[in-house]
Amino acid sequence: MAQITTFGELLLRLSPPGYQRLSQADKLELNVGGAEANVAVALGQWGHKPILLSCLPDNDLGKMVSQKLTGLKVNIDKVQYNSGRLGLYFLELGVGLRGGRVVYDRNDSVFSLVEPSIWNWNNVLQHSNWFHWSGITPALSKNAFSSLSDALKHASEKNINVSVDLNYRANLWKWGEDPTKICPDLVSKSKILITNEEATKKMLGIDVDYITEEINQDGYDRMAKELFSAYPNLTQIFIPIRRTIDASENMVTLYGNDKSEGYLSKGINVKNIVDRVGAGDAMTAAIIHNLSNNQKLSDTVELGVAASALKHSVPGDFLIADLNELEAIVKGEKSKINR
Repeated sequence: MAQITTFGELLLRLSPPGYQRLSQADKLELNVGGAEANVAVALGQWGHKPILLSCLPDNDLGKMVSQKLTGLKVNIDKVQYNSGRLGLYFLELGVGLRGGRVVYDRNDSVFSLVEPSIWNWNNVLQHSNWFHWSGITPALSKNAFSSLSDALKHASEKNINVSVDLNYRANLWKWGEDPTKICPDLVSKSKILITNEEATKKMLGIDVDYITEEINQDGYDRMAKELFSAYPNLTQIFIPIRRTIDASENMVTLYGNDKSEGYLSKGINVKNIVDRVGAGDAMTAAIIHNLSNNQKLSDTVELGVAASALKHSVPGDFLIADLNELEAIVKGEKSKINR
């Protein structure tokens, strides 16, 4: 299997119990999260030995996060530890007509402040043949952007497969740079792109307003063609598609294109949503898993949408599920007690 390395910030998530609002809560539930960590945790359950690169505070919170990830089969041997604070986010889960809400408290976190020179990329990437990043990292700070840019330069020199999930987060781009000025260069050093209409416009400056609410493969074929033309370095493009009925019911679909063909998955109607956070990261992990095992496009797309759909039933940021569960969804098998 490929040696997969992910790079990004680790967070603590704090949520009121159940579907309470923050203003009602007298206690908060704690979970570990972070887009790249979510991907690594899923891959660790599917036979990979993922490496996570990040920076944690050298205190009990940092140790707690480390222990959690180690227990989930993520290699954190190259995580850096500095004095400082751990990034937080507060989440109100949505239900019915009330959407979820996120409040970030991650300014000046230990990850966002770490000097780019701390990373010895030749050493860190020595045994890796896959590197994954998300569009959240360059949004955090100039230092985080510079660290990522250095990593991609070394990965390109070593001909390492690079995947990116653009993950546009408007509330994080606060350090003064326009994402359309810096993200195109980062994507030009990547091979597998996961993006949607908003991220494509806000981060790459490519308007795809011909995509309509009605899911039509022709529109996504056109979008993929434009992206391949703009970024000839890309070998595969995946476009997650979500249609929201309300906070408790979503339709999830995935489109993929490998330059030779486009493929649109069947849609999965997810009802009684428990927690949708991390669903996109679960999808990304499934895409990486299948591509790293040289699986065909259609199988990769169907596994990706199954992973996303299943994550909606799992509390917390991480998808806790084995491949048999995903494959059962792909086959259309109904949920049942496995005795």
